[in-house]
Amino acid sequence: VGSPAPAVLRLLEGVPVVPFDGVGETVTPTAVSLLKALGAEFGKWPAMTVTKSVISYGSKVFQNATNGAVWVLGA
Repeated sequence: VGSPAPAVLRLLEGVPVVPFDGVGETVTPTAVSLLKALGAEFGKWPAMTVTKSVISYGSKVFQNATNGAVWVLGA
C-alpha cells in the first residue's frame, strides 16, 4: 500500500479522507491547493440549494472504482 506524497499529506491536514484500494496517485498537490484556495468544504454535504453541478472524470483507470469527481456550487 502506497502513501501520498509528503506535500499532499501536508495539504490534507484537516481534510476528512476515506480508504481507497486503488494504487497510484488519486489527488495531486495542485488539486488540493486549488480546492482549499477556492474555499471548498470537505466532508458531508451541507444543506443548500444547488445552483450548478459538474461531473468530471480523470484518465487514470482504477480497478473497481470510477475516477471521477462531483463538483457542486450552492447556497
